[in-house]
Amino acid sequence: AGDGREGGHASQGDGESRGVREEPRIDALCVEGMEARQAAQAEQEQAMKKDIHPDYHEITLVMTDGSERKTRSTWGKPGDVLKLDIDPKTHPAWTGQHRIVDSGGQVARFNKRFAGLGIK
Repeated sequence: AGDGREGGHASQGDGESRGVREEPRIDALCVEGMEARQAAQAEQEQAMKKDIHPDYHEITLVMTDGSERKTRSTWGKPGDVLKLDIDPKTHPAWTGQHRIVDSGGQVARFNKRFAGLGIK
């Protein structure tokens, strides 16, 4: 107990004070094994699993102005037509213009109901 060790463990500087330093040793077989594992892992990551991916096919988009555009999607079946109600040509986020879209007369009803509440 009086030899400078606490709890039965050697002090950290013990090996260096004697001038002995152990270098890690890597065998050729160990290196080959690591390379084989890495190659197998890379192959496994590149291979796609079967029967879990959705069908990715070509469809036709019809914009609000009637123009058509071909794109690829998982929506519908190959050759289906998707008609858009709002697209980048009309949506305020892309055009920078704010329009009120009246769906079912809601805006007209609001304006009629609150027409007399203007700031005077």
